[in-house]
Amino acid sequence: MASPRREPRAVPGQPGREPGQVRPGPDWQARLPRLQDLAAGERMVFLCGPAGNKFLFSNEGKKVALWWPTAVRRLIGTSLITKVGDEGRSDRKMLMSFFNPEALMRFVGTMDEVTRHHLRTRWQAADHGGRELEVWPWRPLELETWPKWIFAFWELRLCELEAWPRRPPRASNSGQSGLIFSWELFTPSLSFVMAARQAQSSHMVSFSECVVRTFSSRYEQTAHIALNLAHCEGKDQVEAYPTLKLYTFELACRLFMSITDPQLIARLANHFQVFHKGLISLPLDFPGTRFYRARRAADSIREELRALVRQRRTELEKKLARPSQDIMSYLLVNGDENGKLMPEAEIINNMLNFLFAGHDTSSSTLMLLLKYLAELPHVLDKILAASLMSQPAMSLSLEQREIAASKGPEELLQWDDLQRMKYSWNVLCEVMRMTPPVVGTFREALVNFTYEGYTIPKGWKLSWSAAVTHEDPNFHPRAASFDESRFEGSGPAPYSFVPFGGGPRMCLGKEFARVEMLVFLHNLVNMFDWDLVIPGEKIIYDPMPTPVKGLPIRLRPRGLRRGLSGS
Repeated sequence: MASPRREPRAVPGQPGREPGQVRPGPDWQARLPRLQDLAAGERMVFLCGPAGNKFLFSNEGKKVALWWPTAVRRLIGTSLITKVGDEGRSDRKMLMSFFNPEALMRFVGTMDEVTRHHLRTRWQAADHGGRELEVWPWRPLELETWPKWIFAFWELRLCELEAWPRRPPRASNSGQSGLIFSWELFTPSLSFVMAARQAQSSHMVSFSECVVRTFSSRYEQTAHIALNLAHCEGKDQVEAYPTLKLYTFELACRLFMSITDPQLIARLANHFQVFHKGLISLPLDFPGTRFYRARRAADSIREELRALVRQRRTELEKKLARPSQDIMSYLLVNGDENGKLMPEAEIINNMLNFLFAGHDTSSSTLMLLLKYLAELPHVLDKILAASLMSQPAMSLSLEQREIAASKGPEELLQWDDLQRMKYSWNVLCEVMRMTPPVVGTFREALVNFTYEGYTIPKGWKLSWSAAVTHEDPNFHPRAASFDESRFEGSGPAPYSFVPFGGGPRMCLGKEFARVEMLVFLHNLVNMFDWDLVIPGEKIIYDPMPTPVKGLPIRLRPRGLRRGLSGS
Protein backbone atom coordinates (compact mmCIF):
# COMPACT_ATOMS: atom_id res chain seq x y z
CA MET A 1 0.00 0.00 0.00
CA ALA A 2 1.47 3.31 -1.07
CA SER A 3 2.07 6.24 1.26
CA PRO A 4 1.61 9.98 0.86
CA ARG A 5 4.62 11.97 -0.24
CA ARG A 6 5.88 12.27 3.30
CA GLU A 7 5.92 9.53 5.88
CA PRO A 8 2.97 10.24 8.20
CA ARG A 9 3.78 10.81 11.82
CA ALA A 10 2.27 8.53 14.43
CA VAL A 11 -1.28 9.35 15.43
CA PRO A 12 -1.23 10.67 19.01
CA GLY A 13 -3.29 9.07 21.69
CA GLN A 14 -3.78 5.67 20.10
CA PRO A 15 -6.07 3.56 22.23
CA GLY A 16 -4.57 1.28 24.83
CA ARG A 17 -5.71 -0.75 27.77
CA GLU A 18 -6.43 0.69 31.16
CA PRO A 19 -5.30 -1.34 34.17
CA GLY A 20 -7.79 -4.05 35.01
CA GLN A 21 -9.92 -3.41 31.93
CA VAL A 22 -10.99 -6.26 29.67
CA ARG A 23 -12.26 -5.01 26.35
CA PRO A 24 -15.31 -7.16 25.46
CA GLY A 25 -15.05 -6.64 21.73
CA PRO A 26 -12.75 -6.90 18.71
CA ASP A 27 -9.53 -4.89 18.67
CA TRP A 28 -9.34 -2.02 16.21
CA GLN A 29 -5.91 -3.25 15.05
CA ALA A 30 -7.66 -6.38 13.78
CA ARG A 31 -10.25 -4.35 11.86
CA LEU A 32 -8.03 -2.16 9.72
CA PRO A 33 -6.53 -4.99 7.64
CA ARG A 34 -10.04 -5.91 6.49
CA LEU A 35 -10.43 -2.38 5.13
CA GLN A 36 -7.13 -2.77 3.32
CA ASP A 37 -8.25 -6.10 1.87
CA LEU A 38 -11.37 -4.43 0.48
CA ALA A 39 -9.29 -1.88 -1.41
CA ALA A 40 -6.47 -4.20 -2.48
CA GLY A 41 -4.30 -2.57 -5.12
CA GLU A 42 -5.51 0.97 -4.38
CA ARG A 43 -3.33 3.78 -3.08
CA MET A 44 -4.90 4.39 0.30
CA VAL A 45 -4.57 6.94 3.09
CA PHE A 46 -6.19 6.49 6.53
CA LEU A 47 -7.33 9.66 8.29
CA CYS A 48 -7.84 8.98 11.98
CA GLY A 49 -9.64 10.85 14.72
CA PRO A 50 -12.19 13.69 14.79
CA ALA A 51 -9.97 16.00 12.72
CA GLY A 52 -9.74 13.45 9.91
CA ASN A 53 -13.47 12.73 10.11
CA LYS A 54 -14.31 16.42 9.95
CA PHE A 55 -12.08 16.94 6.93
CA LEU A 56 -13.63 14.07 4.96
CA PHE A 57 -17.24 14.72 5.96
CA SER A 58 -17.11 18.47 5.34
CA ASN A 59 -15.33 18.18 1.98
CA GLU A 60 -17.74 15.71 0.40
CA GLY A 61 -18.25 16.74 -3.22
CA LYS A 62 -15.47 19.33 -2.98
CA LYS A 63 -12.15 17.62 -2.41
CA VAL A 64 -13.39 14.06 -1.89
CA ALA A 65 -16.31 11.90 -2.98
CA LEU A 66 -17.75 8.62 -1.73
CA TRP A 67 -15.98 5.59 -3.14
CA TRP A 68 -16.67 1.86 -2.85
CA PRO A 69 -14.51 -1.15 -3.72
CA THR A 70 -15.29 -3.10 -6.88
CA ALA A 71 -17.17 -5.91 -5.10
CA VAL A 72 -19.60 -3.46 -3.48
CA ARG A 73 -20.23 -1.53 -6.69
CA ARG A 74 -20.86 -4.67 -8.72
CA LEU A 75 -23.14 -6.32 -6.18
CA ILE A 76 -25.26 -3.30 -5.25
CA GLY A 77 -25.30 -1.57 -8.61
CA THR A 78 -26.49 1.97 -9.34
CA SER A 79 -28.35 3.15 -6.28
CA LEU A 80 -28.40 5.75 -3.54
CA ILE A 81 -25.37 4.23 -1.83
CA THR A 82 -23.18 4.40 -4.95
CA LYS A 83 -24.33 7.65 -6.54
CA VAL A 84 -22.26 10.79 -6.01
CA GLY A 85 -22.54 14.45 -6.99
CA ASP A 86 -25.78 16.22 -7.83
CA GLU A 87 -27.53 12.97 -8.75
CA GLY A 88 -26.75 11.45 -5.37
CA ARG A 89 -27.83 14.60 -3.51
CA SER A 90 -31.12 14.67 -5.42
CA ASP A 91 -31.94 11.07 -4.50
CA ARG A 92 -31.08 11.62 -0.83
CA LYS A 93 -33.27 14.72 -0.71
CA MET A 94 -36.18 12.77 -2.18
CA LEU A 95 -35.81 9.88 0.28
CA MET A 96 -35.30 12.07 3.34
CA SER A 97 -39.02 12.76 3.34
CA PHE A 98 -39.58 9.06 4.11
CA PHE A 99 -36.90 8.73 6.80
CA ASN A 100 -37.43 11.99 8.68
CA PRO A 101 -38.97 11.93 12.18
CA GLU A 102 -42.37 13.13 10.95
CA ALA A 103 -42.63 10.18 8.57
CA LEU A 104 -41.34 7.64 11.10
CA MET A 105 -43.94 8.62 13.70
CA ARG A 106 -46.60 6.52 12.00
CA PHE A 107 -44.40 3.41 12.06
CA VAL A 108 -43.76 3.26 15.82
CA GLY A 109 -46.92 1.31 16.58
CA THR A 110 -46.22 -1.17 13.78
CA MET A 111 -42.67 -1.67 15.05
CA ASP A 112 -43.96 -2.32 18.55
CA GLU A 113 -46.54 -4.81 17.28
CA VAL A 114 -43.97 -6.72 15.18
CA THR A 115 -41.51 -6.73 18.09
CA ARG A 116 -44.04 -8.15 20.55
CA HIS A 117 -45.03 -10.87 18.10
CA HIS A 118 -41.39 -11.75 17.48
CA LEU A 119 -40.58 -12.01 21.19
CA ARG A 120 -43.69 -14.08 21.88
CA THR A 121 -43.08 -16.57 19.07
CA ARG A 122 -39.29 -16.83 19.01
CA TRP A 123 -38.10 -15.90 22.50
CA GLN A 124 -40.83 -16.52 25.02
CA ALA A 125 -40.93 -19.90 26.81
CA ALA A 126 -44.12 -21.69 25.82
CA ASP A 127 -45.73 -25.08 25.44
CA HIS A 128 -45.18 -26.14 21.85
CA GLY A 129 -47.55 -29.08 21.94
CA GLY A 130 -49.54 -29.23 18.73
CA ARG A 131 -48.03 -26.00 17.38
CA GLU A 132 -46.60 -26.15 13.89
CA LEU A 133 -42.89 -25.47 13.78
CA GLU A 134 -41.72 -22.52 11.72
CA VAL A 135 -38.89 -23.68 9.46
CA TRP A 136 -37.27 -22.27 6.36
CA PRO A 137 -39.05 -23.44 3.18
CA TRP A 138 -37.36 -25.95 0.90
CA ARG A 139 -38.09 -27.22 -2.56
CA PRO A 140 -39.39 -30.78 -3.00
CA LEU A 141 -36.69 -33.45 -3.03
CA GLU A 142 -36.71 -34.21 -6.75
CA LEU A 143 -34.31 -36.75 -8.21
CA GLU A 144 -33.39 -34.60 -11.21
CA THR A 145 -31.95 -31.90 -8.93
CA TRP A 146 -29.42 -34.21 -7.26
CA PRO A 147 -26.54 -33.02 -9.51
CA LYS A 148 -27.07 -29.52 -8.12
CA TRP A 149 -26.68 -30.83 -4.57
CA ILE A 150 -23.48 -32.64 -5.48
CA PHE A 151 -22.12 -29.49 -7.17
CA ALA A 152 -23.04 -27.41 -4.12
CA PHE A 153 -21.05 -29.76 -1.89
CA TRP A 154 -17.94 -29.59 -4.06
CA GLU A 155 -18.37 -25.86 -4.37
CA LEU A 156 -17.93 -25.71 -0.61
CA ARG A 157 -14.64 -27.54 -0.98
CA LEU A 158 -13.39 -24.74 -3.24
CA CYS A 159 -13.89 -22.28 -0.41
CA GLU A 160 -10.43 -23.25 0.82
CA LEU A 161 -9.18 -20.76 -1.77
CA GLU A 162 -10.35 -17.96 0.49
CA ALA A 163 -9.56 -17.12 4.09
CA TRP A 164 -12.73 -17.85 6.00
CA PRO A 165 -12.75 -15.65 9.10
CA ARG A 166 -15.02 -17.59 11.38
CA ARG A 167 -16.67 -20.86 12.27
CA PRO A 168 -20.46 -20.71 11.89
CA PRO A 169 -22.48 -20.87 15.11
CA ARG A 170 -23.30 -24.21 16.65
CA ALA A 171 -26.98 -24.85 17.21
CA SER A 172 -27.97 -27.54 19.62
CA ASN A 173 -30.73 -28.56 21.98
CA SER A 174 -29.99 -29.84 25.44
CA GLY A 175 -33.39 -31.51 25.76
CA GLN A 176 -34.23 -35.14 25.07
CA SER A 177 -36.64 -34.49 22.24
CA GLY A 178 -36.29 -32.82 18.92
CA LEU A 179 -33.37 -32.22 16.63
CA ILE A 180 -29.70 -31.99 17.43
CA PHE A 181 -27.84 -30.30 14.65
CA SER A 182 -24.13 -29.50 14.85
CA TRP A 183 -21.44 -28.88 12.32
CA GLU A 184 -18.01 -27.41 11.73
CA LEU A 185 -17.13 -25.60 8.53
CA PHE A 186 -14.09 -24.09 6.94
CA THR A 187 -11.80 -23.93 10.00
CA PRO A 188 -8.96 -24.81 9.90
CA SER A 189 -9.52 -27.05 6.90
CA LEU A 190 -12.80 -27.57 5.13
CA SER A 191 -14.84 -30.25 6.85
CA PHE A 192 -18.53 -30.88 7.13
CA VAL A 193 -19.92 -32.78 10.11
CA MET A 194 -23.66 -33.00 10.53
CA ALA A 195 -25.61 -35.15 12.99
CA ALA A 196 -29.40 -35.18 13.31
CA ARG A 197 -31.60 -37.06 15.74
CA GLN A 198 -35.35 -37.36 15.75
CA ALA A 199 -36.85 -38.40 19.08
CA GLN A 200 -40.42 -37.67 20.11
CA SER A 201 -41.63 -34.99 17.67
CA SER A 202 -43.08 -36.82 14.70
CA HIS A 203 -43.62 -33.63 12.73
CA MET A 204 -39.87 -32.93 12.44
CA VAL A 205 -37.86 -33.71 9.33
CA SER A 206 -36.11 -37.05 9.10
CA PHE A 207 -32.39 -37.60 9.34
CA SER A 208 -32.05 -38.51 5.65
CA GLU A 209 -34.05 -35.46 4.62
CA CYS A 210 -31.75 -33.27 6.70
CA VAL A 211 -28.72 -34.75 4.97
CA VAL A 212 -30.13 -34.19 1.49
CA ARG A 213 -31.19 -30.65 2.33
CA THR A 214 -27.79 -29.94 3.77
CA PHE A 215 -26.06 -30.95 0.58
CA SER A 216 -28.48 -28.88 -1.47
CA SER A 217 -27.79 -25.66 0.39
CA ARG A 218 -25.16 -23.08 1.05
CA TYR A 219 -23.76 -23.21 4.57
CA GLU A 220 -25.68 -20.08 5.52
CA GLN A 221 -28.96 -21.78 4.68
CA THR A 222 -27.91 -24.82 6.68
CA ALA A 223 -27.31 -22.59 9.68
CA HIS A 224 -30.79 -21.14 9.38
CA ILE A 225 -32.47 -24.58 9.36
CA ALA A 226 -30.62 -25.63 12.47
CA LEU A 227 -31.16 -22.40 14.32
CA ASN A 228 -34.85 -22.18 13.53
CA LEU A 229 -35.48 -25.75 14.64
CA ALA A 230 -33.42 -25.19 17.77
CA HIS A 231 -35.35 -22.03 18.58
CA CYS A 232 -38.68 -23.79 18.30
CA GLU A 233 -37.62 -26.45 20.77
CA GLY A 234 -37.62 -24.38 23.93
CA LYS A 235 -37.07 -20.72 24.57
CA ASP A 236 -35.10 -20.96 27.79
CA GLN A 237 -32.04 -20.77 25.50
CA VAL A 238 -31.89 -18.76 22.29
CA GLU A 239 -29.20 -18.12 19.70
CA ALA A 240 -29.52 -14.36 20.00
CA TYR A 241 -27.68 -13.14 16.91
CA PRO A 242 -29.42 -15.16 14.15
CA THR A 243 -32.75 -14.57 15.89
CA LEU A 244 -32.13 -10.82 15.98
CA LYS A 245 -31.15 -10.86 12.31
CA LEU A 246 -34.44 -12.52 11.49
CA TYR A 247 -36.32 -9.95 13.58
CA THR A 248 -34.70 -6.91 11.96
CA PHE A 249 -35.07 -8.42 8.49
CA GLU A 250 -38.77 -9.15 9.00
CA LEU A 251 -39.25 -5.59 10.22
CA ALA A 252 -37.42 -4.13 7.20
CA CYS A 253 -39.51 -6.25 4.82
CA ARG A 254 -42.71 -5.16 6.54
CA LEU A 255 -41.99 -1.43 6.66
CA PHE A 256 -40.01 -0.90 3.45
CA MET A 257 -41.99 -3.16 1.10
CA SER A 258 -45.09 -4.35 3.04
CA ILE A 259 -43.89 -7.97 2.75
CA THR A 260 -45.66 -10.27 5.21
CA ASP A 261 -45.43 -13.64 3.43
CA PRO A 262 -43.15 -15.75 5.70
CA GLN A 263 -41.96 -17.93 2.81
CA LEU A 264 -40.92 -14.93 0.75
CA ILE A 265 -39.17 -13.40 3.76
CA ALA A 266 -37.36 -16.69 4.32
CA ARG A 267 -36.19 -16.92 0.71
CA LEU A 268 -34.94 -13.35 0.75
CA ALA A 269 -33.23 -13.85 4.11
CA ASN A 270 -31.39 -16.90 2.79
CA HIS A 271 -30.19 -14.96 -0.25
CA PHE A 272 -29.07 -12.01 1.88
CA GLN A 273 -27.05 -14.32 4.13
CA VAL A 274 -24.97 -15.23 1.08
CA PHE A 275 -25.04 -11.75 -0.43
CA HIS A 276 -23.56 -9.83 2.50
CA LYS A 277 -20.54 -12.17 2.73
CA GLY A 278 -19.47 -11.15 -0.75
CA LEU A 279 -19.38 -7.44 0.01
CA ILE A 280 -15.98 -7.77 1.73
CA SER A 281 -14.52 -10.24 -0.75
CA LEU A 282 -12.22 -9.93 -3.71
CA PRO A 283 -14.28 -9.71 -6.95
CA LEU A 284 -13.25 -13.18 -8.17
CA ASP A 285 -16.23 -14.30 -10.24
CA PHE A 286 -15.89 -18.07 -10.58
CA PRO A 287 -17.56 -20.97 -8.75
CA GLY A 288 -16.39 -21.51 -5.19
CA THR A 289 -15.63 -17.90 -4.30
CA ARG A 290 -17.60 -15.66 -1.99
CA PHE A 291 -18.13 -13.08 -4.70
CA TYR A 292 -19.51 -15.65 -7.15
CA ARG A 293 -22.05 -16.90 -4.63
CA ALA A 294 -22.92 -13.33 -3.60
CA ARG A 295 -23.50 -12.30 -7.21
CA ARG A 296 -25.82 -15.25 -7.77
CA ALA A 297 -27.66 -14.41 -4.55
CA ALA A 298 -27.99 -10.78 -5.66
CA ASP A 299 -29.47 -11.94 -8.97
CA SER A 300 -32.02 -14.06 -7.09
CA ILE A 301 -32.91 -11.14 -4.82
CA ARG A 302 -33.43 -8.87 -7.82
CA GLU A 303 -35.73 -11.44 -9.45
CA GLU A 304 -37.90 -11.49 -6.33
CA LEU A 305 -37.89 -7.71 -6.00
CA ARG A 306 -38.64 -7.17 -9.68
CA ALA A 307 -41.82 -9.24 -9.37
CA LEU A 308 -42.83 -7.26 -6.27
CA VAL A 309 -42.15 -3.89 -7.91
CA ARG A 310 -44.23 -4.76 -10.99
CA GLN A 311 -47.04 -6.11 -8.85
CA ARG A 312 -47.04 -2.94 -6.76
CA ARG A 313 -47.06 -0.76 -9.89
CA THR A 314 -50.22 -2.57 -11.03
CA GLU A 315 -51.79 -2.18 -7.58
CA LEU A 316 -51.06 1.55 -7.59
CA GLU A 317 -52.66 1.93 -11.00
CA LYS A 318 -55.77 0.12 -9.75
CA LYS A 319 -55.82 2.14 -6.50
CA LEU A 320 -55.22 -1.04 -4.48
CA ALA A 321 -52.12 0.41 -2.83
CA ARG A 322 -51.32 3.83 -1.41
CA PRO A 323 -48.45 6.02 -2.71
CA SER A 324 -47.30 6.59 0.88
CA GLN A 325 -47.65 2.94 1.92
CA ASP A 326 -43.92 2.20 2.01
CA ILE A 327 -40.63 3.10 0.32
CA MET A 328 -41.37 0.96 -2.71
CA SER A 329 -44.63 2.79 -3.44
CA TYR A 330 -42.95 6.11 -2.69
CA LEU A 331 -40.20 5.51 -5.25
CA LEU A 332 -42.66 4.34 -7.88
CA VAL A 333 -44.82 7.47 -7.79
CA ASN A 334 -42.44 10.26 -6.74
CA GLY A 335 -39.84 11.81 -8.99
CA ASP A 336 -36.76 13.85 -8.21
CA GLU A 337 -36.74 17.64 -7.95
CA ASN A 338 -37.05 17.80 -11.75
CA GLY A 339 -40.01 15.40 -11.77
CA LYS A 340 -38.02 12.52 -13.31
CA LEU A 341 -39.14 9.10 -12.08
CA MET A 342 -36.52 6.58 -10.97
CA PRO A 343 -35.90 3.71 -13.45
CA GLU A 344 -37.21 0.31 -12.40
CA ALA A 345 -33.73 -1.26 -12.22
CA GLU A 346 -32.59 1.51 -9.90
CA ILE A 347 -35.65 1.12 -7.67
CA ILE A 348 -34.83 -2.57 -7.36
CA ASN A 349 -31.19 -1.79 -6.48
CA ASN A 350 -32.32 0.71 -3.86
CA MET A 351 -34.74 -1.76 -2.31
CA LEU A 352 -31.98 -4.36 -2.17
CA ASN A 353 -29.76 -1.84 -0.40
CA PHE A 354 -32.51 -0.78 2.04
CA LEU A 355 -33.29 -4.36 3.01
CA PHE A 356 -29.60 -5.09 3.55
CA ALA A 357 -28.64 -1.92 5.41
CA GLY A 358 -31.94 -1.81 7.27
CA HIS A 359 -31.32 -5.00 9.21
CA ASP A 360 -27.63 -5.93 9.42
CA THR A 361 -26.27 -3.00 11.43
CA SER A 362 -29.26 -2.89 13.80
CA SER A 363 -29.11 -6.62 14.54
CA SER A 364 -25.38 -6.36 15.31
CA THR A 365 -25.95 -3.45 17.70
CA LEU A 366 -28.82 -5.23 19.48
CA MET A 367 -26.69 -8.36 19.78
CA LEU A 368 -23.88 -6.30 21.33
CA LEU A 369 -26.38 -4.68 23.68
CA LEU A 370 -27.31 -8.10 25.06
CA LYS A 371 -23.65 -9.07 25.32
CA TYR A 372 -22.46 -5.91 27.08
CA LEU A 373 -25.35 -5.83 29.55
CA ALA A 374 -24.68 -9.46 30.50
CA GLU A 375 -20.89 -9.04 30.72
CA LEU A 376 -20.76 -5.74 32.58
CA PRO A 377 -22.47 -6.21 35.97
CA HIS A 378 -22.37 -2.54 36.98
CA VAL A 379 -24.33 -1.54 33.86
CA LEU A 380 -26.75 -4.43 34.26
CA ASP A 381 -27.27 -3.51 37.93
CA LYS A 382 -28.22 0.04 36.94
CA ILE A 383 -30.68 -1.28 34.40
CA LEU A 384 -32.30 -3.74 36.79
CA ALA A 385 -32.17 -1.61 39.96
CA ALA A 386 -35.44 -0.48 41.49
CA SER A 387 -35.86 3.28 41.83
CA LEU A 388 -38.38 5.64 43.37
CA MET A 389 -41.05 6.53 40.86
CA SER A 390 -41.16 10.10 42.12
CA GLN A 391 -37.56 10.84 41.11
CA PRO A 392 -36.36 11.77 37.63
CA ALA A 393 -35.41 8.77 35.50
CA MET A 394 -31.79 7.89 36.29
CA SER A 395 -31.65 4.30 35.07
CA LEU A 396 -32.84 2.36 32.07
CA SER A 397 -34.99 0.18 34.32
CA LEU A 398 -36.87 3.09 35.85
CA GLU A 399 -37.23 4.82 32.52
CA GLN A 400 -38.71 1.75 30.84
CA ARG A 401 -40.88 0.82 33.84
CA GLU A 402 -42.40 4.28 33.92
CA ILE A 403 -43.23 4.05 30.22
CA ALA A 404 -44.64 0.52 30.59
CA ALA A 405 -46.73 1.59 33.59
CA SER A 406 -48.30 4.38 31.54
CA LYS A 407 -49.53 1.95 28.86
CA GLY A 408 -52.46 -0.42 28.84
CA PRO A 409 -51.93 -4.20 28.51
CA GLU A 410 -52.07 -4.14 24.70
CA GLU A 411 -51.48 -0.43 24.09
CA LEU A 412 -48.70 0.17 21.57
CA LEU A 413 -45.80 2.55 21.94
CA GLN A 414 -46.10 6.02 20.44
CA TRP A 415 -43.56 8.56 19.27
CA ASP A 416 -43.76 10.51 22.53
CA ASP A 417 -42.79 7.38 24.48
CA LEU A 418 -39.55 7.12 22.52
CA GLN A 419 -38.63 10.72 23.31
CA ARG A 420 -38.68 9.79 27.00
CA MET A 421 -36.09 7.04 26.48
CA LYS A 422 -33.07 9.32 26.84
CA TYR A 423 -31.13 7.06 29.18
CA SER A 424 -31.87 4.03 27.00
CA TRP A 425 -30.47 5.85 23.99
CA ASN A 426 -27.32 6.75 25.94
CA VAL A 427 -26.79 3.06 26.65
CA LEU A 428 -27.23 2.17 22.97
CA CYS A 429 -24.85 4.96 21.95
CA GLU A 430 -22.20 3.60 24.29
CA VAL A 431 -22.68 0.15 22.78
CA MET A 432 -22.03 1.64 19.33
CA ARG A 433 -19.02 3.56 20.64
CA MET A 434 -17.47 0.46 22.15
CA THR A 435 -18.04 -1.64 19.01
CA PRO A 436 -19.20 0.36 15.98
CA PRO A 437 -21.57 -1.57 13.68
CA VAL A 438 -19.60 -0.30 10.68
CA VAL A 439 -15.81 0.08 10.84
CA GLY A 440 -15.69 2.95 8.35
CA THR A 441 -16.09 3.82 4.68
CA PHE A 442 -14.03 5.19 1.79
CA ARG A 443 -13.57 8.40 -0.15
CA GLU A 444 -11.71 9.25 -3.36
CA ALA A 445 -9.64 12.41 -3.81
CA LEU A 446 -11.23 14.57 -6.53
CA VAL A 447 -8.29 16.99 -6.66
CA ASN A 448 -4.77 17.24 -5.26
CA PHE A 449 -4.98 18.61 -1.73
CA THR A 450 -2.90 18.99 1.41
CA TYR A 451 -3.88 17.63 4.81
CA GLU A 452 -1.76 18.23 7.92
CA GLY A 453 1.24 18.99 5.73
CA TYR A 454 0.87 15.88 3.56
CA THR A 455 -0.04 16.03 -0.13
CA ILE A 456 -2.77 13.63 -1.23
CA PRO A 457 -2.81 13.20 -5.04
CA LYS A 458 -6.00 13.15 -7.07
CA GLY A 459 -7.40 9.65 -7.48
CA TRP A 460 -6.00 8.30 -4.21
CA LYS A 461 -8.42 6.62 -1.87
CA LEU A 462 -9.01 7.65 1.73
CA SER A 463 -10.62 5.90 4.65
CA TRP A 464 -11.89 6.96 8.05
CA SER A 465 -12.37 4.64 11.01
CA ALA A 466 -15.10 4.87 13.61
CA ALA A 467 -13.30 2.17 15.60
CA VAL A 468 -10.10 4.19 16.01
CA THR A 469 -11.97 7.41 16.72
CA HIS A 470 -14.17 5.86 19.40
CA GLU A 471 -11.19 4.45 21.30
CA ASP A 472 -9.13 7.65 21.35
CA PRO A 473 -8.71 8.52 25.07
CA ASN A 474 -8.16 12.18 24.17
CA PHE A 475 -11.86 12.38 23.34
CA HIS A 476 -13.24 9.43 25.29
CA PRO A 477 -11.57 9.21 28.72
CA ARG A 478 -11.27 5.64 30.00
CA ALA A 479 -12.19 4.54 26.50
CA ALA A 480 -11.98 0.82 27.35
CA SER A 481 -14.72 1.19 29.98
CA PHE A 482 -18.45 1.10 29.30
CA ASP A 483 -19.77 4.44 30.53
CA GLU A 484 -23.12 5.59 29.17
CA SER A 485 -22.87 8.83 31.16
CA ARG A 486 -20.42 10.22 28.59
CA PHE A 487 -23.48 10.91 26.41
CA GLU A 488 -25.26 13.05 28.99
CA GLY A 489 -25.52 16.79 28.44
CA SER A 490 -23.79 17.91 25.26
CA GLY A 491 -22.19 14.48 24.82
CA PRO A 492 -18.92 13.73 23.00
CA ALA A 493 -17.05 16.37 21.00
CA PRO A 494 -18.14 16.89 17.38
CA TYR A 495 -16.87 14.21 14.97
CA SER A 496 -15.64 12.02 17.86
CA PHE A 497 -18.73 9.76 17.83
CA VAL A 498 -19.51 8.65 14.29
CA PRO A 499 -21.34 5.28 14.19
CA PHE A 500 -23.57 6.66 11.42
CA GLY A 501 -20.86 8.57 9.57
CA GLY A 502 -21.32 12.29 9.09
CA GLY A 503 -21.75 15.16 6.67
CA PRO A 504 -23.86 14.88 3.50
CA ARG A 505 -23.32 11.10 3.40
CA MET A 506 -24.50 10.43 6.96
CA CYS A 507 -26.55 7.24 7.18
CA LEU A 508 -30.02 7.98 5.83
CA GLY A 509 -31.58 5.47 8.20
CA LYS A 510 -30.09 6.84 11.43
CA GLU A 511 -33.45 7.86 12.88
CA PHE A 512 -35.07 4.63 11.69
CA ALA A 513 -32.36 2.64 13.50
CA ARG A 514 -32.88 4.68 16.68
CA VAL A 515 -36.60 3.99 16.70
CA GLU A 516 -36.15 0.31 15.87
CA MET A 517 -33.58 -0.32 18.62
CA LEU A 518 -35.46 1.63 21.30
CA VAL A 519 -38.69 -0.25 20.60
CA PHE A 520 -36.89 -3.58 20.85
CA LEU A 521 -35.01 -2.58 24.01
CA HIS A 522 -38.23 -1.45 25.70
CA ASN A 523 -39.93 -4.79 25.07
CA LEU A 524 -36.86 -6.86 25.87
CA VAL A 525 -36.06 -5.43 29.32
CA ASN A 526 -39.72 -5.51 30.35
CA MET A 527 -40.03 -9.15 29.35
CA PHE A 528 -36.73 -10.93 29.99
CA ASP A 529 -33.60 -11.22 32.03
CA TRP A 530 -30.76 -13.17 30.45
CA ASP A 531 -27.31 -14.72 30.90
CA LEU A 532 -24.64 -15.60 28.37
CA VAL A 533 -24.18 -19.29 27.71
CA ILE A 534 -20.60 -18.63 26.54
CA PRO A 535 -19.10 -15.81 28.64
CA GLY A 536 -16.48 -13.82 26.78
CA GLU A 537 -17.58 -15.11 23.38
CA LYS A 538 -15.35 -13.69 20.66
CA ILE A 539 -16.72 -11.01 18.32
CA ILE A 540 -15.34 -10.65 14.81
CA TYR A 541 -16.17 -8.38 11.88
CA ASP A 542 -17.67 -10.42 9.04
CA PRO A 543 -18.47 -7.76 7.76
CA MET A 544 -20.57 -6.60 10.74
CA PRO A 545 -19.74 -7.43 14.36
CA THR A 546 -20.54 -11.14 14.57
CA PRO A 547 -20.35 -13.55 17.54
CA VAL A 548 -18.49 -16.67 16.47
CA LYS A 549 -20.99 -18.95 18.25
CA GLY A 550 -24.17 -16.96 17.59
CA LEU A 551 -24.36 -15.54 21.16
CA PRO A 552 -26.52 -18.19 22.84
CA ILE A 553 -28.31 -16.77 25.89
CA ARG A 554 -30.42 -18.24 28.72
CA LEU A 555 -33.69 -16.39 29.19
CA ARG A 556 -35.67 -15.82 32.36
CA PRO A 557 -39.14 -14.23 32.12
CA ARG A 558 -39.57 -10.89 33.81
CA GLY A 559 -43.27 -10.28 33.04
CA LEU A 560 -43.38 -6.62 34.04
CA ARG A 561 -45.71 -5.68 31.23
CA ARG A 562 -48.91 -7.63 30.93
CA GLY A 563 -49.20 -6.91 27.25
CA LEU A 564 -46.15 -9.09 26.60
CA SER A 565 -47.25 -12.08 28.58
CA GLY A 566 -49.48 -13.40 25.89
CA SER A 567 -52.32 -13.80 28.35
